Amino acid sequence: MALNGTGGLEADSVASSVLRPAWRCRPAFEAWHVFCGPSPLEGWAASKFDDGSAATGVPLLDGLVGLAGGGSAITASSLLLYASAATGAYALWEQLRFRMARQRKDGKLVPGPDRVTPFIGGLVEMVLDPFSFWEKQKDACNVSSPGYSYNSLAGKMIMTVTDADKCRELMAVNDPQRMLMVLHPSAKTILGANNLAFMHGPGHKAIRKSFLSLFTRKALSTYTQVQDGVIRSHLARWLQLEPGTREIREHCRDLNQATSQDVFLGPYLDDPLVRATFSQSYTDMTDGFLAFPVCLPGTAVWRARKGRLYIFKVLKMAATRAREHIKGGNEPRCLMDFWAQKCLEEIAEAEAEGLPPPDHTTVARMADAMIDFLFASQDASTASLVWCLTLMADHPDMLQRVREEQLRLRPDPSHKISAEVLGEMTYTRQVVKEILRYRAPAPMVPQMAYTDYPLTQEYSIPRGTLVFPSINAANMQARSRGFPDAQRFDPDRMSPERKEDIIHAKNFLTFGYGPHYCVGKEYAINQLVLFLAITALECDWTRTRTPESDKMKYLPTIYPHDSLISIKPRLPAHRELAGTSETTVSLEDGSSTKTLLLLLFQQYPQLEELRGNFVFSLNHEYLGTDEEQQLKAGDEKMLRGLAVRAARRGSALAAQQQRGFAEAAVATQTSVWDELSDLVSSDEGKRELATLRSTYADIAHKLTSMAKDQPEINWQEWQKEIDPKLVQQFKQTYETMKLPTYEGNDIDEAATQFAELQKEAEQLVAFSKNRIVEIEAEIVNIQKEKKRIATTTIDDELAADPEMAKEVDAEVRENHFMVV
Repeated sequence: MALNGTGGLEADSVASSVLRPAWRCRPAFEAWHVFCGPSPLEGWAASKFDDGSAATGVPLLDGLVGLAGGGSAITASSLLLYASAATGAYALWEQLRFRMARQRKDGKLVPGPDRVTPFIGGLVEMVLDPFSFWEKQKDACNVSSPGYSYNSLAGKMIMTVTDADKCRELMAVNDPQRMLMVLHPSAKTILGANNLAFMHGPGHKAIRKSFLSLFTRKALSTYTQVQDGVIRSHLARWLQLEPGTREIREHCRDLNQATSQDVFLGPYLDDPLVRATFSQSYTDMTDGFLAFPVCLPGTAVWRARKGRLYIFKVLKMAATRAREHIKGGNEPRCLMDFWAQKCLEEIAEAEAEGLPPPDHTTVARMADAMIDFLFASQDASTASLVWCLTLMADHPDMLQRVREEQLRLRPDPSHKISAEVLGEMTYTRQVVKEILRYRAPAPMVPQMAYTDYPLTQEYSIPRGTLVFPSINAANMQARSRGFPDAQRFDPDRMSPERKEDIIHAKNFLTFGYGPHYCVGKEYAINQLVLFLAITALECDWTRTRTPESDKMKYLPTIYPHDSLISIKPRLPAHRELAGTSETTVSLEDGSSTKTLLLLLFQQYPQLEELRGNFVFSLNHEYLGTDEEQQLKAGDEKMLRGLAVRAARRGSALAAQQQRGFAEAAVATQTSVWDELSDLVSSDEGKRELATLRSTYADIAHKLTSMAKDQPEINWQEWQKEIDPKLVQQFKQTYETMKLPTYEGNDIDEAATQFAELQKEAEQLVAFSKNRIVEIEAEIVNIQKEKKRIATTTIDDELAADPEMAKEVDAEVRENHFMVV
């Protein structure tokens, strides 16, 4: 088979000329055999070159290997074969490089694939099925302790770390000489080089300290009102859609995007056209992270960059308007206002000290920071909203407990949720925290090693390695090193009694750790609590499960593989009595009330003993249990019971005996909590104090409810709506009921103990205040002494202390010092 052209070579001679020198270097073939399997050229080359012949006939190769002879010209075909040989050599070198990089000091290899696909590594699998790819990486980590494994992506070594302690260690480095957090290859193009994610050092610390003012109790309370309104408006739109099952992810994304825009920018997105363009630009930015990292006209990354430039322009105008709003003496209305207020304060402080204003206080840097907030709040919170709906649909018993708590705290669900009520949603908050642990939206925080980093005594991560501390793995770590029964979805683990979020705080890494710990954590949790609280009472929903439902999808935060939700309006909350929801029973035409009662009592056996005290409503017409009526399919069935009110009245009478303690406890000034919070500096201490405050608020709410008088039943009003005979029957039943009474002194004992605790807390506050004054005075004295020392010479000191001056002179005279 001849190849055309002057000096052309037969195919055999071309292959021979390329492979003969390589075959003489048999270790290369043997290494290829070890790492990549048998080569198809191995046997052929052996038959051709084992005869001891030397020259290949190709000057270039002969010169390279030091062989003589050959005057043939180099053709395009031979160059192609040279390139093929070079490619094979690179692939072989890549296998050797990874094997050496995996070598530990104890002789063992880091867990991972024995051989990686040349050039691309696991890239194809990661793109086609990221869930399986990362699950394999985590599974491989289980081989070593602490857990870590390697793989390759496009020729770059990657390291997955699952041990919680090591994850925290890696995320805390943030040092350009050792290790820094990295994002998507297009991140700087999309987010801008000044984004918070790329900052480190003093500037990063300064801006994060400034951010604390954006998430105070006052600020979060302001945001709560905005969040409530946006959630309700979007739920109303959802409920107006055609009935049926739909993928809910995009709807959650729109809700969350609108919430972020209204909370962060508020009145500064008042132009409908600007708002629409702003929303589309933000969507383009998000889509850019899911695209191939090439920024050329027409590509997704190009559109993402254009979107960022537009958003940046809008944000600069918003920052300017916010500054003017605050300078006018107005109260903050959104996060941008709080940010402007803080920046103006910092500028004034710097001017008073004769210093330049901090870099982050310029309008441009304020806009950069706002882009970070918008980006950070979008994908992660959207994923968590989807998990809220799917996990609650999968666990209806937990959703029912959420509803019971909401009905207790919010008798009228149509009222906006205040920050105070939001703080009392103990169980709802437990559910949200468990969702964030069980399905952390950001599964990992990539880091780039800029030097050989000592991960353990036996192994150092090679420079240039892309390191992935796995948040999901840390959150789900086994009992011996993390949450008990971590694979089970259990909101009660976050309860004040079990406090696993505090006990196992080192594993609960959903919001990161170290210099890049999420400053908006409380805002994000509030968003989810509000969404679940409102949705639980406004909507009923079900999930259609598929064989893929238990898998996860990376977009780039993790979502359920599918979230097919059917949602409909929920019956008004007042239709639930005594913790028993209205029961829907399928009836055929011609059924009777006896059939209805039988079905209801089968479902609720506890009603049997009270059946004589209940009435039933059918299309709002009340019937007694002894009345029989023909029913038809579709009749409304609802339990109504004056006996329920009577029982509640009995509880209220018993509660009157507790009023003294209740009123005293409720009267406790809540300002004490704020003062205590200011005195606690550690994160763990603040979490413990917040838990105690939440528990106290729950107790106070219950005591307040018990302390309130229950109105007497107005029988005459009932007779206007219901048959008087029926009302008379219930009146007789009520008057003959034996109401429970409360006996015991445990209330007094509890009151005494609470008073002692309150006294200790007040003493602690007083002591702390005095100590703060003392410390501040000591600091002032230290600063004065520091200034004095900085300007005092040795001569001044000796002049002030003649005795010391004499001793020094004596030492000098005895030649103990050399005076120059």
